[in-house]
Amino acid sequence: MNAMRLPENRNAKSIALATQNFHNPKPCLDVIKKIGKASPNNILLAFLIGREINKIEDWTFSIKYTGFTPSVLCHGNWDDSFEKCIKENYKNDISYLRNFRGFLINMHQETFGEQRDFVAAAIAHLYLMDNEADLAKKYIDMISDKSNESIQVQKNILLAMASLKTENLKSKKVRYQLLTYFNSVENLAKKEKALQKCLYSLYLVASDEFHKKGDEAVAALFLIKSNYAEEYKMEDREMSDFDYIKYLDRHAKIKDIDYLIGLKEKQNTTFFEKFISLKTLAPNVNIYKNLKGTMAFRDDDLDLAYTAFSTIPNGFWNNEEKEDCESSLKQDPFIPKDLTRSEDRKYDYYFNKADFIAKLIQLKKQNTAASNLQLGHAYFNVSSIGNSWAMVCYYKSGDNKNEKYQNDNYCNLKMAKMYYEKALKLAKNDEEKALANLMIFECNYYRYEFSGFNSYALDYFPYKYSGFYIDPVYYIFYPFYNYDFGIGKFKGVRELTNFYTVYRSTETFKKYNCPTIENFIN
Repeated sequence: MNAMRLPENRNAKSIALATQNFHNPKPCLDVIKKIGKASPNNILLAFLIGREINKIEDWTFSIKYTGFTPSVLCHGNWDDSFEKCIKENYKNDISYLRNFRGFLINMHQETFGEQRDFVAAAIAHLYLMDNEADLAKKYIDMISDKSNESIQVQKNILLAMASLKTENLKSKKVRYQLLTYFNSVENLAKKEKALQKCLYSLYLVASDEFHKKGDEAVAALFLIKSNYAEEYKMEDREMSDFDYIKYLDRHAKIKDIDYLIGLKEKQNTTFFEKFISLKTLAPNVNIYKNLKGTMAFRDDDLDLAYTAFSTIPNGFWNNEEKEDCESSLKQDPFIPKDLTRSEDRKYDYYFNKADFIAKLIQLKKQNTAASNLQLGHAYFNVSSIGNSWAMVCYYKSGDNKNEKYQNDNYCNLKMAKMYYEKALKLAKNDEEKALANLMIFECNYYRYEFSGFNSYALDYFPYKYSGFYIDPVYYIFYPFYNYDFGIGKFKGVRELTNFYTVYRSTETFKKYNCPTIENFIN
């Protein structure tokens, strides 16, 4: 009698143990081993195995594919040990994944029917997570073609992931096969909304694999598809222009933008192109042309920038309904922002990027003091502190990624300073020399400010002189002391000292001298 009840007791204990750990966020391999030993075909065991894989995905994939940063600040800085913790945790998580996979491989032989197919799928998935695609395929092949619809969909997800990691993604045959896998998952997801999360993860992996292979255009489209899959109600939300290009803005090259422009204008697209383009391509091809011109301008390739911008209709950058950064292009880019008081600034300038680039090309050919001053003003204004920063960047940010835009002009004004120095060298009158000196100081000072007021060279801006501390604002509000105290010998303030001494009789000095300082001197 007791012998007959023993299997039932084991099954009951397995059920009880499984239900106790349904919501356990910690590693549960020990619990799974106990249940697997007592009842390897228990249906609740499959649930725990699936949940354990979800945990491992969260631990290893979230940072890898989303790039999350610390949510907690320590003394205003990122935790210095964060990167170290990521590496250590990843090492531990992969070790745990392999132990878990080893247990499932041993248990696989003891299962049958759908449970056997499910365990084979789990093993294959863990191999793929560990970048062992060939071994994953071995277990994918073990999944029966007669398994239920849910497992068949999982099999197609695994086949898609294996293809993405191992096949030539430029091959038409491979792309067609991928399309078959994707469509099978999408068709079932229409009936089972829970599969939207699977689609989100699958398209995120697809985006990453195309990114690894240098195809940033397709990677961008898959990233947008993943966002749609994550929030299937996203169809009700209108995307901004920048939503379509924000990935491209960070990763793409000109060839990727050319591909998307061609795809947008293409009449006879392939089945794969139709699939990746659905709701992911920008509605207006000028969005891509504008990005192409912006990227070319960042590289100071003025001819390519002009070619791109000149194909965009007039008014694209002055549309009052636009809510992106380009709505800020309303000031004259040839009047330095710093030389105009806030109350005197006019916001009625009709900005046309093609015309702006054409004028830069013309000014470069002239190579006079006046033309170089104009160029200096233009590059000053397209820096992060100018009135036309949207020529270079789609958003205001102090992110280090932006610092090297346009030969390090975006944050450090290197090109602006270069043209002001050329103007000073070519100047034939004191008015031009005065303005060049003033703007060279402005460029130096902003570089000092962007460094966090850390003297990037001791012979530029000393933070101490003759034993006393010099506040950064000192150079702006008390420039005449630079000369009196001998601080003018430092390169960072040399031009400002010249402006307040050598050129104080010029009209330029009278126009741009600070009234507060003038009153104090008098």
